[in-house]
Amino acid sequence: MHHWKKIIVLLGLLIFVYAGFTAGESDAAEKRKVILIDAADISGDWAGMIKDKSAVVDITLAVALYMKEEMGKDREFNVILTREKDRDIDLQEKMKLIEKNKPDFLISLHVNRGFGKASSGFEIYYPDYLTNVAGQDKKSERFQLRNRAQADSLKMARIIQENLNRLFPRKSRGIRKAASSVNYEWVVPSVGVAMGFVTNDEDRKKLLSEKAQREIAQALVKSVKVFYR
Repeated sequence: MHHWKKIIVLLGLLIFVYAGFTAGESDAAEKRKVILIDAADISGDWAGMIKDKSAVVDITLAVALYMKEEMGKDREFNVILTREKDRDIDLQEKMKLIEKNKPDFLISLHVNRGFGKASSGFEIYYPDYLTNVAGQDKKSERFQLRNRAQADSLKMARIIQENLNRLFPRKSRGIRKAASSVNYEWVVPSVGVAMGFVTNDEDRKKLLSEKAQREIAQALVKSVKVFYR
């Protein structure tokens, strides 16, 4: 089973914010945008399948830290990481961070794996908020919230794809809609970025280099700024 099926479920859980989240506050324009970055780790079923697993775990964290460093220079953003060191963090802890910080956008960073060494390139996922709302009044506040969140997620995914395309020409595997398994009242725009395949020698070598990690972080930061400006 492709590991993305599990990641999509986790992302679906992460991107739903508890019902106390209040949207459209009057002073929202004056607040810094809260960007939550999830540096995902490698699930247990990867054991024995990846060379230098301990180093690979650091990829998402390194990119997340570089993003926070870069965005910290801009007073428009408040960047929060789900983890800032090499440690395990479970879904419940991530949900608490979401509830506490009420992010304007969630970016989930991943590395990918393939069934063969030939699989390579980056993929971008965005959540499907509308599949399970058939028959709902399209004028209702709930539907409009879902519609905006899905549209914003797709918009960000396209911007990220454009910027990563410049960094890795002809390496895009496309933008994919990820069906969510959870159906709560409140949602937040989000994307999942699989930066490359660690089962591919070329991808893994690039992803493990500090230069590439910084370049990916810069491309993602640029994407966030373009989205909001």
